[in-house]
Amino acid sequence: MSWGRLRRVHPGGLFLTLGIKPRSMFGALALLIALNAMAAPPVMMIHDSGDAALAREIKREAEVALASWQGALGPEPLRIILAPNAEEFTKEARGRNPEWAAALILEPGRTILLDKTRFFQVADRRKILRHEIGHIVLDRALPRARLPRWFHEGFAQVFAAEWEERDQWLLGRVAFFGGGLSLSELRSRFPSGGSRANLAYAESQAAVLWLWKDRPAWQRLFTDLARGVPMEQALPLHYDLGGLQFEEFFDEEILPGYRSLGLLYGGGPLLSLGLVLFLIGYLRRRKRRKPSNMGPDGELSYDAAWLEREKLKSGRAQAPPRRRRRLRRPPGRLN
Repeated sequence: MSWGRLRRVHPGGLFLTLGIKPRSMFGALALLIALNAMAAPPVMMIHDSGDAALAREIKREAEVALASWQGALGPEPLRIILAPNAEEFTKEARGRNPEWAAALILEPGRTILLDKTRFFQVADRRKILRHEIGHIVLDRALPRARLPRWFHEGFAQVFAAEWEERDQWLLGRVAFFGGGLSLSELRSRFPSGGSRANLAYAESQAAVLWLWKDRPAWQRLFTDLARGVPMEQALPLHYDLGGLQFEEFFDEEILPGYRSLGLLYGGGPLLSLGLVLFLIGYLRRRKRRKPSNMGPDGELSYDAAWLEREKLKSGRAQAPPRRRRRLRRPPGRLN
């Protein structure tokens, strides 16, 4: 099995995430050397003996994903348990796993649980692994922060680069037609499954992407969260929310911004269906009106009777008055 090489991010990129600003080039170089000297947390695989090759591949990808966070996550190993089947997965999760889940966090900041059977059914298994590692990274980088569920899930999706066109279509549809979830509803729990769970994940990712696009504000926010500043206090300090809490700002300003995509994606299928039906109707009508232009001798002929009937149907011509036939009198008779 090959997932392809993940792009390795240089450890110096950690400066941007944590808001570290060295005062000089030499200071940056010294800090970079110190971070490089600190190894990323080791990855410990727990698996059946028959899954050794798969476990090595998962371990390698996990180490690549953690490489850019050297020195920020501590020395404690990251444990990844590879359950051989769905029954063992449910047993290890103690029934807390959704029916559709292929992976979950068993212990925050410490342990990831993977379902081997479902893991192989997912098209992009690398994103599943990186999503769960994103949760581990956030728990370890911000151990003092009390983060809402939408921020945790949104960060994990951004970490795994999960933003796709279907997320834009979903957000555009609910922004245009209504039916979206309030971000405050996702503060502590998510829907268990179905379309509302997909919408919850899409909204969470959109919220974190909006925060992340302003890099200086994102750095300051991350720094405050690492210091233990509550999320609801830190966000208005670094973002212009118009006097609103961020969750209200998302519902009133960010989500409606996807409305134009709703017209593009949401109305697109209906518009396409209408065009197809119009084309079918036009072709059938044209075929019904088409005259026969071949005579018995194979030469082109003009069906005047057909043209006259069509003119009468369309109202563009009126039927000529019927002429009464007059009887001719025999010659020599007067009455």
